[in-house]
Amino acid sequence: MEKLKKELKVKIPRIAANGVKIPKNVEYRQDSGEVIFSFSGQEIRRFVPDYIIAKCLEEKIFLTLAPINTSVLTRKEQRTRISELGTYSSLLKSDVNGILEPFTKVLELVGVGYKAEPHKDGIKLSLGYSHDVICPLPSGVSLTIEKPTAFKLSSRDRVLLGHVVSSILKVRQVEPYKGKGIRIQGQYVRMKQGKTK
Repeated sequence: MEKLKKELKVKIPRIAANGVKIPKNVEYRQDSGEVIFSFSGQEIRRFVPDYIIAKCLEEKIFLTLAPINTSVLTRKEQRTRISELGTYSSLLKSDVNGILEPFTKVLELVGVGYKAEPHKDGIKLSLGYSHDVICPLPSGVSLTIEKPTAFKLSSRDRVLLGHVVSSILKVRQVEPYKGKGIRIQGQYVRMKQGKTK
């Protein structure tokens, strides 16, 4: 006698169950697999996989899984899809917040002679190398030079901003002895003690 498969018991992520609230002044629509938010001429698009359905009920967006024959999916794939409900709900929530007020990150340059300058392709950084480093900035990310050793990046897309900041931090990682490098404002850097005579 064949053993019956146990039913998959996974709790729906809390953020997906609660839904994403849409403010009254934010417009919402869907277009070919994308969820689009618009406000005062600005627009944010978020791709959602075809196996996730977005429904708008009582000024909230709820994500559910599209009906599918679960026998063609492994238990791991089923769990992954359920967990992605929480991931995409969190992304949509950040998009709603970003369309109202952009996300910002302030980066600081610590080191003698380190400075940042605007460039036609993005930002030019002098970081003690034999050449200046030019970091391109994609559309949707704006740059503000507050002073030669500090600049601010802002974007309505939190994920895009995170990728840009991460790539810039890798150009000159903070070293633990003198603390030189690129860091996020307010970031704690654990310092090491150098050799003593």
